[in-house]
Amino acid sequence: MDKLTFIPSVVVLTIIVVVVSSLIRSILRRSRTVKHLRDVEWSREHKKMNHAVVASLPQPVQRYLEMCIREGTEQIRFATLQQEGEWRALSNPEWGRIRARAHYSGTMPGLVWHANIRNSFWNRTDAQLLYDAGQGSGFVKYLGMITLFDPSGPEVATALLSRILMEAVWFPTSLIPSGMMRWEAVDEHSAKATVQERGRSISAMFYFNANNEVERIVTRDKYRDAETAYEREQCTMYCSDYKEFQGIRIPTTVRIEWNLDDEDFEYARLHITDAIFE
Repeated sequence: MDKLTFIPSVVVLTIIVVVVSSLIRSILRRSRTVKHLRDVEWSREHKKMNHAVVASLPQPVQRYLEMCIREGTEQIRFATLQQEGEWRALSNPEWGRIRARAHYSGTMPGLVWHANIRNSFWNRTDAQLLYDAGQGSGFVKYLGMITLFDPSGPEVATALLSRILMEAVWFPTSLIPSGMMRWEAVDEHSAKATVQERGRSISAMFYFNANNEVERIVTRDKYRDAETAYEREQCTMYCSDYKEFQGIRIPTTVRIEWNLDDEDFEYARLHITDAIFE
């Protein structure tokens, strides 16, 4: 093999090895985190849904939980959701197609999220977010090998904890109060939820419609990545198209936006194609 053939072959082989190694490390880390979250959940006591459990909650929260969770349903230990839709970022406002798989622990905050985002054949990214034991981390990689963004630190943990609270409408037995979570009454159509974990506290406002469904969730405790640092911003998630999975009603369509000072920037349009509760 002459040099003109050998050198390109080595370059291609090196790229393949790097990509495959990166993929394997990511898969293994996701698998370890999922296993740990499952192990923790199966070691905890779980309650069953009944009217007495939610009787002390604000009226709109009571009506919502009684609507979406059947009497006698045991608290979800672990939820796995398939998502698809559209995604974009402030730095790249063109919409791309997204397919994602999300895992949530049921009574302790925990998240494993992996997504593939495609704008075109040559513009594809992999994204991963992990939250476990109060720690948050993630990455965004171009073509699965070039790291564009690898968030970590307290702001990321706070943002992911906020995200878990907002997305709890997809595994709503977790919205039954525990030692970490509490509800505060606001009015007939809204209530405030607060979660505290490992010295971190985040809140979100839940707004309910005439069908006792959560139609909108607003938090001021999410951070977005700006050019020089993380910035705390208001974030709103709109929920619709409720459907039943394993006896639990959840919204299957959501839209998520940043509420910036000068505009609202919608960055996600997601549809739940499947939900598995354990």
